[in-house]
Amino acid sequence: DAVGRDDDFFALGGNSLSATRLVAAIRDRLELPVPFTLPFVHPVLKDMAAELQAAGRRDGETLVTLHSARSEGGRPLFLFHPAGGHVRAYVPLIQALSIDTAVCGLQSPQLADPAFQPGSIDQLADLYTGLIRHRQPDGPYRLFGWSFGGWLAAAAAARLEAAGERVEWVGVVDARTDLVRGSFDLPDLPIATPFIACLDGAMQRRLLDYHRPACRELDRELAALPEAARAERALDWFRATLPAAMERPRDLQALQMRLFIDCHRLMRDFALPKLTAPLHVWWADQTLSATPFRKGADPDEWAGVGRALVRVIDGDHQSILRTRELAQDLRALLDQGGSGGS
Repeated sequence: DAVGRDDDFFALGGNSLSATRLVAAIRDRLELPVPFTLPFVHPVLKDMAAELQAAGRRDGETLVTLHSARSEGGRPLFLFHPAGGHVRAYVPLIQALSIDTAVCGLQSPQLADPAFQPGSIDQLADLYTGLIRHRQPDGPYRLFGWSFGGWLAAAAAARLEAAGERVEWVGVVDARTDLVRGSFDLPDLPIATPFIACLDGAMQRRLLDYHRPACRELDRELAALPEAARAERALDWFRATLPAAMERPRDLQALQMRLFIDCHRLMRDFALPKLTAPLHVWWADQTLSATPFRKGADPDEWAGVGRALVRVIDGDHQSILRTRELAQDLRALLDQGGSGGS
């Protein structure tokens, strides 16, 4: 079929890797200072073209519409970004839902303004809650978050409840709350550990299984550097050591590493609130299983936040968003007005 100006880049089969390759080609051929976040903020081709005409202007939109409802007047589903800052990881899940419900995503303001540094999860929750209430002035609200997005969803739910609004439910996917249990146990890599934690699971395993002695050399090198210089050096070392890391542009990886480190800092300084709204919690079975360098999650970790219905799904932290089971559960919640269980 012909590609049209109203088509969505990701609906056409694009993904994070091809998006960054697209922007790299645009930079090279058009010599425009296009931000690597362009396809994530403006996935529709005509919108992407309009943004290119602005020659590198960064968009400040933090609330984005990921799916529009065919009929007006319904309540949206609000999705919260993971540590990486954007909400495109949810696209396969949204496509699998096949629903007539608007889906809105809350993205990190750091995507539009890399100089912005959030001081706390409370600060982000205040920002996101204001945007949510502007989009939907009255409850009940339906909030959903994967990974760090689960923390943000809970924080926003607490803000809404404190304002007297009803939150119908909060969906949390594979988000660990016990940071001690979830931390990496790498006693021989005390300086490098926070940077290794920024890599995806496959890269972490490859690095620790096949390059452990070299990691120790990196750790000693980082220890001798000023703290402010360590992240850049760790990133360059990862790119030189792991061929897969070279497939993504360096400036995008640097931004992603900063976002991950910021989110880990914010979680350490935040106490998850108690919620009245019911919680629907999904875990990937591999997240619950221990590895040689990390303890498995406790499936009841969210019990201290509120009444939690828990389901375990086969898969890992990345694949769970693409599972049929998660899409079916979420569709049931949306169709049944929150009365369906998970």
